[in-house]
Amino acid sequence: MSGSDTVSGLIRMANQIATNMATMRFADEPAAVAEHIKRYWEPRMIARIKAADHALLTPLARQAIARLGEAEASQTQAQPSS
Repeated sequence: MSGSDTVSGLIRMANQIATNMATMRFADEPAAVAEHIKRYWEPRMIARIKAADHALLTPLARQAIARLGEAEASQTQAQPSS
């Protein structure tokens, strides 16, 4: 497992992404950070950070991770059951 796959590494990366993207002044910053993470992180990395303790995330990173969870929940609800 690489250092970026550890929970502390994922938290550090999410905080850095949030800090950097906040300087770009998106209309919906949490959505922009969430979209960046969704686009560039592997699904297992996203699953690990969603399951982690979010206490060390910056407020913007915490909101973005919550958005990832909301997006997943709405996709699950939209899929017909077999």
